[in-house]
Formats: sequence, C-alpha cells, structure tokens
Amino acid sequence: MRGSKMDAHGTHLLHVRHGERADVADGDWWETASRPHDPPLTALGHRQAHATGVALVGEHIEFIYASPFKRCVQTACEIAAGHG
Repeated sequence: MRGSKMDAHGTHLLHVRHGERADVADGDWWETASRPHDPPLTALGHRQAHATGVALVGEHIEFIYASPFKRCVQTACEIAAGHG
C-alpha cells in the first residue's frame, strides 16, 4: 500500500500500486509477448495483490478503481477477492 488520504468529506482514499509485472521479472518477456505494452502480473504479483486484499479485511471499501492496464485490473480483482 502506498498510502491513504482523507478528503474534506471524510472519505478515506487508499492508493495501491500493482503487483510484480511479467516484464520486470523476465527482461526478455516483451520479445514474445502479444501485448508488450501491457504486461500482466506474475504469479508473485497475484499473491502480492491478494495479500493486500487480505490485509484490508475489516476496512470499509465501497469502490475499487483501476487503470485499464491488465496488471492494474488483475491487481484490483485480486484485492477485491482477498478482501472478501
């Protein structure tokens, strides 16, 4: 988790970065990737994102927003699943 911030209305915002990316874990990944500009999460990245969701159990989360990049959507889905 990168941090949180409360706005003037009492809304608490959590900012979370995506889990480990395939192109970071494997420097040659992009050479054979069908979408080299949009790397997915690695298995470790999925576990990291899921663990973040588990860590947030008990937090009141109404919405999860994510960039349309695959790694970001995968991270958001894992957080939602881990959160329950």
